[in-house]
Amino acid sequence: MNRLLRRSALGAMLGGLLFAGLAAYMNRANGAAPLDHLGPLAFTAAIGATIGGLVAPLFRRR
Repeated sequence: MNRLLRRSALGAMLGGLLFAGLAAYMNRANGAAPLDHLGPLAFTAAIGATIGGLVAPLFRRR
């Protein structure tokens, strides 16, 4: 697996986890259980994974 693809996959995983955590936190802040409303939670995680996968290759080591 080349470096660009590996970095993109890692960014997608981290972005998905970060946005899913944010959505779970927002559920708790609204008084619901963290994993209630799985549709919006999954949608938010998918957005985070997409953004993370697209942005991660832009950051490179120097």
